[in-house]
Amino acid sequence: MSAPETSPPNLSDLDARFARFGTEYDRRREAAHAVVRRWEWYSAEAYDLRPLWYERDLGRPGRRLAQRPSLERDHCRIGFDSEDHPVVVEEYSGFLHGKLYYETFREHPDGAGPVTEAHFRAGGEPIYLHEYRFEAGRIRSASMVATGGGGYEEYEYTDDRVTGIATYHAERADRPDSRLRPLAPYQKIHAAYDDAGLSRLEIAWAGPAEPQVELRYERPPAGFTLDDAIETVRRELVRQVPEVLRAMAIDEPVYAVALGYLPADPIGVTVHVGFESDRYDWLVAQAEDDAEADTFVLWNPCDLRGQEPVDFGEAAGTARLLCQELTLADADADESVDADESVDADEPGTSGVNERGRRLLCAAAAELNAQDWAGVVPISDDFVVFAADWEMVDFDRNLPECVPPASLALLRDRGLLVEC
Repeated sequence: MSAPETSPPNLSDLDARFARFGTEYDRRREAAHAVVRRWEWYSAEAYDLRPLWYERDLGRPGRRLAQRPSLERDHCRIGFDSEDHPVVVEEYSGFLHGKLYYETFREHPDGAGPVTEAHFRAGGEPIYLHEYRFEAGRIRSASMVATGGGGYEEYEYTDDRVTGIATYHAERADRPDSRLRPLAPYQKIHAAYDDAGLSRLEIAWAGPAEPQVELRYERPPAGFTLDDAIETVRRELVRQVPEVLRAMAIDEPVYAVALGYLPADPIGVTVHVGFESDRYDWLVAQAEDDAEADTFVLWNPCDLRGQEPVDFGEAAGTARLLCQELTLADADADESVDADESVDADEPGTSGVNERGRRLLCAAAAELNAQDWAGVVPISDDFVVFAADWEMVDFDRNLPECVPPASLALLRDRGLLVEC
């Protein structure tokens, strides 16, 4: 394995060039467009030069499209030169109905000089300047400066594969100076391979104590299926949520338990509790003449008490793999929409959570609603369990999947629930 440098470089020269960046937009744009020999439509950016860039975030490079997709979808137009290098990347926003909002220009020198990549907001506002250095056809390092800071990466090889990445980060000093501070260690990325390709990716985060190691990717074992993992996690969730509540030692009635989740990680469930005493205080406040009958605070996980994580115990490994595979499935889905498809993968009114993950949580909540809660926690006569993202975007579609119709009707009759 090749060894990295003993210390990162000084980025002051690159930063000085970036300071003049605002005057170079027109020149760089004209030069890049002048060497484009063909244009292709892509679902997203697809040619980042940094090794394992997509794998670090369980992402995928964009997919080439036969034609421009719906203007309601994010997409890219990429221009290639005569040697098939991507030299222009134009990013279009589906949220802005197909408006161009980012432009990236790459320069590939004929000699041994570095490849430079200049990134702007459409029209010329500078965002970053990257410099990639190659040796014998292999990328060896990436130096990066941007409006918010800077960074450096150096790549270690075992045979022909990158197995180690040392990364450094630099913050900017406060204005008016705004110069880059010295680079400091940030991450060390370790990759392992077998005959089938990447098998494991770990990220060690630098810090004052021992590095915190995060397992970012691990190939699932033979026989692993999403269906089996979902069922395992659902069963464990149904078993563990009452245990979380028992550990909270609640001695007063509760009207709701929310299984809170973030769209990016529906398996990382936290338990939130709605206390009857808090709901009573809300009802008293509603009696005021000028009070608004807003039931949002009764159901929003962030407004309820507690935020206790669910420990999946012996199923923790399965839960982690499930979260990983759902994230990869989302990335695949983002890149699988044909150019002539007009409906965005993220339907309006949804949080963007993986649908199978969302249904898993709703199924667990439905089973919990059918359980006997005696000896677990005191409950009100209209007690319910439900799943909700922290911004309540999925609330209206989740609730009917979690809560029996009779319970929903009772909550509506009492004015405790808006229509869903």
